[in-house]
Amino acid sequence: MRKPIQLCGGLSLGIAFAVLARLNNPDRAFGALLFVQFSIGSLVIYLLPALESLLGTYAVFYLMAAIAALALLFLLCLPRLTLTPAAVGQAQAVAGAARAGLTQHAVLLLLAIMLYQTAASAIWAYAGLIGQAAGMATASVNNTIALTGLLGLAGAMLPVLTGQRFGRLNLLLAAIVLSLSAALLLNVAQHNLLYIGALAMLFFA
Repeated sequence: MRKPIQLCGGLSLGIAFAVLARLNNPDRAFGALLFVQFSIGSLVIYLLPALESLLGTYAVFYLMAAIAALALLFLLCLPRLTLTPAAVGQAQAVAGAARAGLTQHAVLLLLAIMLYQTAASAIWAYAGLIGQAAGMATASVNNTIALTGLLGLAGAMLPVLTGQRFGRLNLLLAAIVLSLSAALLLNVAQHNLLYIGALAMLFFA
């Protein structure tokens, strides 16, 4: 059951990224994506114990499948994206560059997306276990992740509100520093406050 759901989720994610990349402001669109992701993710983690008691162990996979199907339905409601002459020229230029031997840029881009998704999934997978290792009860861990995950909403809104004002590189560097600091704190998070602070920094980044 897991593999078809994961395949559907991966396919839906790929379609979503393809649509976002063709929008006029993909940076803001990706920020909006993270805003929705963190809001729904925090809500699901908060409700997970109740969902598991109601639907069983595979509750989270059923929910993932339902959200992916709903996203595909919403995609049908979007107006058709048409390529402007400038976009067509840009696409032709990119294709020409690829034929000239610059395909490593596309490979690096795909690798960056894959590593980002791997890291994001690992955070959600192990955050609860780290909290339990710090001596917190399962219900407290779920509540903590849900509440600190809301800080991800603030972080996701930064590129939406500021646009290109601070530059993509500056925001990325700040996020990397915060993420590394949070990872170091999680390694020694044997106290509740350290655990909460590390998650807050991580989700904001």
